[in-house]
Amino acid sequence: MATVFKSKTKSNLIEVRTQGRTVRLYKNGVCHSDYNPHKKFNGAVWDLMFLAALPVITKKNNARVLVLGVGGGNVIHTIKTFFPNTEIIGVDKDSMSISIAKKYFGIDYPQVRLICEDAETFLGKKQKKFDIIIDDIFVEKNSEPVRAIPFDHHWYKIIEKNLSKTGAHIFNTVGIQAFKAYQVNDIKPWEDANLVVQYFKSPKCDNAVFLIGHNKISRNQLDRYLTECGILPLKKTNPFPRYQLRTLI
Repeated sequence: MATVFKSKTKSNLIEVRTQGRTVRLYKNGVCHSDYNPHKKFNGAVWDLMFLAALPVITKKNNARVLVLGVGGGNVIHTIKTFFPNTEIIGVDKDSMSISIAKKYFGIDYPQVRLICEDAETFLGKKQKKFDIIIDDIFVEKNSEPVRAIPFDHHWYKIIEKNLSKTGAHIFNTVGIQAFKAYQVNDIKPWEDANLVVQYFKSPKCDNAVFLIGHNKISRNQLDRYLTECGILPLKKTNPFPRYQLRTLI
């Protein structure tokens, strides 16, 4: 594995490493992105984010998507590969991360804009609402990934104000137990709003990706969307990962 970029300060160590065609972004020893342009799916958390976004994007081919926490832009690559008309805004408060996403991960698509700004500041601005918000804001603590913004109903209300009427909130967690530790144990506000809460898991990673939306998704529906995209039936050269889908509400 070769290190093609390295930046070290008192508080941060950022590295970009390559292995064959794979490019990885590390921050303080934690891998934030793992991208291979010739292998769209690798069983990692970004595959689950794409899965969760599929129902909304499929129904609205020119969907407006916000990605909070750009990293190397894995989910941006996947969405633009299968839905080139999608408008995507990526927000990251680290200007170096945005530069790395462009230079080393090749984030250069029409209708994709990367913005260096704090997520809460960005969401506080008056703007056109989004059909999907992918919430993937993480930092590192003791060489482990942790959410930079606690997930609670206050944060969800901020997200909700920026979603269209049929919009969906997709957020990454380090696992089911982490979700249970967040300040969202009272699910009554979601029930009162007739929202559905589901989560996706892959056998290849510990993370769980949660989806808060207006419509329940089934595996049959997802398979139909994947077939329409040409991802199914599975191809031995580039298989789509196995996944679990569970409904909480």
